[in-house]
Amino acid sequence: MPTFEEIVKDSENFPDNLQWQLADGIVVNLGDLRNKIRAYDQGFTQKTQQLAQQRAQLQQQQQELANAYGMFQQEVQRFQQAQQAAAAAPQQHPNQMTGDIFSEPGEYFKPLVDRFRAYEDRARAYEERLNALQELARDSVSWVADREVDKDYNAAKEAFKDFWNEEYTPDYLKRYAHENKVTDKRGFPLVKDAAERLFQPKLHERALAEAEKRGREAAVKERPNAPVYPRPGFVGNGAQAAPKSYGGDLSAVFRDIRQSADVNGELANLFGYNG
Repeated sequence: MPTFEEIVKDSENFPDNLQWQLADGIVVNLGDLRNKIRAYDQGFTQKTQQLAQQRAQLQQQQQELANAYGMFQQEVQRFQQAQQAAAAAPQQHPNQMTGDIFSEPGEYFKPLVDRFRAYEDRARAYEERLNALQELARDSVSWVADREVDKDYNAAKEAFKDFWNEEYTPDYLKRYAHENKVTDKRGFPLVKDAAERLFQPKLHERALAEAEKRGREAAVKERPNAPVYPRPGFVGNGAQAAPKSYGGDLSAVFRDIRQSADVNGELANLFGYNG
């Protein structure tokens, strides 16, 4: 039995105008399903490309930030050296700075500190946007997967309704599919295929019973005019005859046998004897 994915891809054997009715009574065309899947694939590919572009931009910004931070460290080192020199000659620098570049950048370091903070804000914003896009992509994939699993579950419930009970919940069949590796190449559980494997012994048993029934019906049709003889001790209508006591009179026994129409008929068939 082909899977849903194989049916969607096989346009030669399964044309777009193929229709079937879902469990809820809705009639769908295979072409409409293919168009929706293609639209989803295109949207997912576009989102993936956008994520790649955003990631490349973020990496570029991170590299620029790293370069700026390297320059900033060099300037901090120079500043510290200047502070050490000022500490060695306090009489020349009565108003020394605290040494914290970010809180007291001064006129010389202020443009560099402002640029560093701007890069930090941009990097944080890109990272938040990238996380949001990744979360959206995961939610989209999960939504499609859950929808397909629900459709597969309803189809399985309808196909195997003779064997169904409340034990076979969607979670039960999904777990059974994963445990028995009944999944597609993306790892999504094929619930209907899993149900078919689960009920395979019962399906086999029912198939054997139906085959035996067909065999008996065929045998009866092949012998419609075969004579039916009652078993010994039964009369023509199938009721068991009451035993007759002859009291040791063998002549009476042979007389009754001779007068039996069934016995005479059998003798006539076997030996050509008549009367």
